[in-house]
Amino acid sequence: MKTESSEQSRVLIADSDFNFAMSFQKALIAACVPAVIARTSEEATGLARSSPNLCLAFVDAQLASQGGLALMQRLHHVAPGLSVILVSASGDLTAAVEATKQGAEDYILKPFEFAPLVKKVGHFLELFQQGSKDGVPAFPPGSLRGLDDFIYRSQAMQAVLDEARAAAPMEVSVLLVGECGVGKDMLARAIHMASPRTNRTFMKIDCPSFAHDNPSADSNVSAAAEAALQRIFEATAGGTLFLSEVGGLPESIQDMLVEILDQTSGRREENDIRARSSPRVLASTTCSAAELPQKYPRNMFFSRLAEVILEIPPLRSRPEDISPLVRYFLSRLGQRYNHQFVMRWSGLDLLLRYSLPGNVRELECILERAAANQLQAPRSLADGDLRLFLDQSGIPQEKVMPDELTMDLSHVEQLAIQRALWFAKGNRTKAAALLRIDRTTLYSKMRRSSKAILAD
Repeated sequence: MKTESSEQSRVLIADSDFNFAMSFQKALIAACVPAVIARTSEEATGLARSSPNLCLAFVDAQLASQGGLALMQRLHHVAPGLSVILVSASGDLTAAVEATKQGAEDYILKPFEFAPLVKKVGHFLELFQQGSKDGVPAFPPGSLRGLDDFIYRSQAMQAVLDEARAAAPMEVSVLLVGECGVGKDMLARAIHMASPRTNRTFMKIDCPSFAHDNPSADSNVSAAAEAALQRIFEATAGGTLFLSEVGGLPESIQDMLVEILDQTSGRREENDIRARSSPRVLASTTCSAAELPQKYPRNMFFSRLAEVILEIPPLRSRPEDISPLVRYFLSRLGQRYNHQFVMRWSGLDLLLRYSLPGNVRELECILERAAANQLQAPRSLADGDLRLFLDQSGIPQEKVMPDELTMDLSHVEQLAIQRALWFAKGNRTKAAALLRIDRTTLYSKMRRSSKAILAD
C-alpha cells in the first residue's frame, strides 16, 4: 500500500498481518522513523524499487506462497544495499539458520516488544544520510580539533562540552578524568584552542614516560628532573602545558611540580609578572572523579591541577554516540581507501552490545582493521567481520541478533530457547508452544545446552 510518504520512507514492513504491521509502523513513526507497509511480495518489491531512501526491511517469513526467503532475494536484487530482517511467529530453527546463511540480518520471533527494536532501528538509521540506500555516510571527514568538532549525540557529552566551553577562557587549571580512549587528549587540545592562548604553544607531556626518563631516586638525578621541568615550563610560557596521565608521576616529581606551579602561577605574589607569562596547566588521569579523594587524600599536587574537573563518561554508558562515531570513521576510511564501506544491521548491533573497554579509540581501531580486511570483499561490515577484532570477554552472553551469518545449529537452538523464555516471561509451557515443541523436549534441549538457560 504505497503512500504519499513512501519515497521518503526509511523502513519497509512487509507483513500479511495488517494489524501487526500498522502497530509496528505507528511505533516507528512515533520515533520519527518514516515507514511504509507492504501486504504482498509484489507490493514490497515495487516499493523497494521505487523508494530510494529505504535501507531496512522487516519481512514476514511466511509472506505469500513463496515465503520470506524468496522475497528477500528479490529485494536484494532490486535494492542491493537493503538490509533485510525476517520476522516469524514460528520458532523454526532450521529456517533461522537458512535465513542467516542466505543473507538475512536477523531472524526475529513474534511477538516482540516494539520499543527496544525501534530504538535499535534509530541507531542503525543514523549511519545513513537521506538519499543513500547503500549506507555510504555523508559526514564530512577531516581532522577533529575544536570543541565544535566532537562527534556525539548524548546529553552526557553535551554537558561535558558545555563545561569545557565555560572553563576554556578562564585562567584555571583543568583536570580531565576518564577511562583510556574516551578522548581526554582531544578535549585538552580543544580547550587550548578555545582559550585566549590558542595562538601560543601547546605541549603534551606523557607523565609515565617522563618519570621513566627522569628518575628521582638520588639527589643528582632529582636535580636533573627539576631542571627538565623548568625547561618545559619555560618552553610553554604563555601557552598550555598538558600533563597526560599525571597519576604516573612519583610523589617526588609531584612535589617539584607543586613548587614550580607556586613560583610561576603568582600564588605567592599576585602581581608577579610571571603569572601572565606562565603556562596554563591541563592534566588528565584515568581515575574517576569519585576516586580522586580516596586515592590522593590531602594531596597538594592534585588540588593545584583540579581547580576544574571534567569527567568524560565511557562510551558504553552513552550508546547513542556510537552510530554517529561509526558514520564518521567509515567516512574517513572511505576517503582513505577510495571505497564505500557499509555497516550492516548485525554489525551495529554487535557494537552496541560490546562493552568497548577501549572506548572511542578502540572503536576506531576495530573499524580500521575491519575495513582493511574488506578491501577485496563486498565492503559491508557485518557482525562476523567485526568480531575478529573484539575482546570476546566484552560481548554479553544475551544475544539480540545472531552471532555469525553461518552459525551452527546448536547455537541458534540455544538462542531461540533464550528468546522464547524471555517472550513467555519465564513460562516454559508458553515458551515450548512458541517453539512448537512440547515441554519434555524443551527441558531435554535445555539440559543438553552447554549453559543452563534459566528463566527469571
